[in-house]
Amino acid sequence: QAGGKVPQDAFLAWLEGLPAALEKEELTFTEERRLAIFKHLESESEGFVTLASFGEIFATRYVCVKGISVTDSFEVQDSKTISKIEPDDVLQALGGPKVEEATGMARLQVKVLPSEKTGFVTMIGNGGTVYVEAVSPFKTFAEEMDKKIDETVKASGEVAAFFKAKQTELSGAGTAKSMVEVRQELMKLRLKVTTLTTNLDQLKKKAAMAKRDYPKREQLDKDAHVEIREKKAAGVIQEEINAKVEAMEQALKQLEEVAAPLVSLKGAELDAFETPASLLKEAETLASAGAE
Repeated sequence: QAGGKVPQDAFLAWLEGLPAALEKEELTFTEERRLAIFKHLESESEGFVTLASFGEIFATRYVCVKGISVTDSFEVQDSKTISKIEPDDVLQALGGPKVEEATGMARLQVKVLPSEKTGFVTMIGNGGTVYVEAVSPFKTFAEEMDKKIDETVKASGEVAAFFKAKQTELSGAGTAKSMVEVRQELMKLRLKVTTLTTNLDQLKKKAAMAKRDYPKREQLDKDAHVEIREKKAAGVIQEEINAKVEAMEQALKQLEEVAAPLVSLKGAELDAFETPASLLKEAETLASAGAE
């Protein structure tokens, strides 16, 4: 497409055919999952995925956990420092980690964000000191979520304390009608704050539970292609079973029709029946077909 834009239908069709094209069964996604992938990559809900947004999912990012220099070459001995990174600085990998033979240290070519400076950093020093580590999207999301929840809990506590103080202050402000109405309105607002605080506590518990369950859900997602394969196999087997059952039911129906004249006869009528042997043979043939 023009401008590197891929519309929804084309992207979903491409995803569906990806396992066969690459011969990688683990890339099999359900229809629901394929749509979710598109929505995640969709550019501002405009109905298409750009090559840039698609490429972003393959970008590996690291975060600095201990300050270290960024150098201009892979070999430490011959390199020059071009900048320095500090804890929480984000880096984008420009390749995979490699071990420098001279030092035994794992080194990585990176682009420092947002400055766009490129160079090499040591991931783990000789003594085991970790300088940069891979960014986990889930960990990043969970940390930001926890931070927001904690900030909201703190603000909620401050609001609750404010209303409590005001209620205490107004409790001795007389019994005039206007003051009674003020205290009543204050009580209503305080109840709302209490409800919101309770809801916030429940949200915090749900978030903690979801974080504990995430590894299991992640593994289930990784194994989803196995379930899809097993369902397909079961579907093929079920089709074969249904075909066999249908054939058997048809043979039994024919058997009933062929044997009906013989079964309905009794006594002298049965003795006088002209073709019992041929009828019996035909019935036995149909019975054998049904058994198969």
